Amino acid sequence: MPLLRHEPRGGVRSLDELLGIALALEQEAVRRYTQLAALMDRRGETDTAATFRALIAEEQDHVQAVDGWAHSLGRPTPDAPAFLWRLPPELAASWDELTERTRLTPYQALSLAVVNEQRAFAFYSYIASDAPDDSVRTHAEALAREELRHAALLRRERRKAFRRERGRAERKPARADTPAELDRLTVAL
Repeated sequence: MPLLRHEPRGGVRSLDELLGIALALEQEAVRRYTQLAALMDRRGETDTAATFRALIAEEQDHVQAVDGWAHSLGRPTPDAPAFLWRLPPELAASWDELTERTRLTPYQALSLAVVNEQRAFAFYSYIASDAPDDSVRTHAEALAREELRHAALLRRERRKAFRRERGRAERKPARADTPAELDRLTVAL
C-alpha cells in the first residue's frame, strides 16, 4: 500500500508555502501526540505515554524552529490553520481511525505513528522533487530527513512495545474449558 494516495495538492512554489505547510504539519503532530499520550496514560501504558510526551516536546521545538526559520528569512510566522488543507488526507484519517478504537495497544499506536512519520517523509519528498527552485527543494529535503529521524526513533519504541506486549501474552493463564480446569486455574492464580 502506498504511503500517500496522491501527490501534494497544488505543488509548493515558495518558501512561504513550505513554511506554512511545515508549521501546520508540526502543530498537527503536537495535537495528535497529545491525544495519544493522554489515551495511553488513561490505559496505564506509562512507558508509551512517556514516549509520546517526548515526541510532543520535540514537535513543539519544531514548531518554534519553523517560527524561527520564518523570521530568519524575514517572513512573518505563517497562519498554520490556513495550510491544514494542504496536508495529506491520509494523516488525519489514520489518526482518527486510531483514536476511535476501543482497544488500542501501545504497539498499534506506535505503528501508526511510524507510518505517519513515513507519510510526512514521502510528502516532503514529493514537494522536493517538484520544487521550482533550489531553496524550496533544499528545505523540503531537510524536512524529509527530519521525518525519517522521527520514524527511526518510533521504530525503536515500537520494538520495545512489541516485546512488552509479547511478554504479557506469554504470562497469560492457560484457557479453562471445564469447571474443574477453572478451579485449578483459580487456585494457581
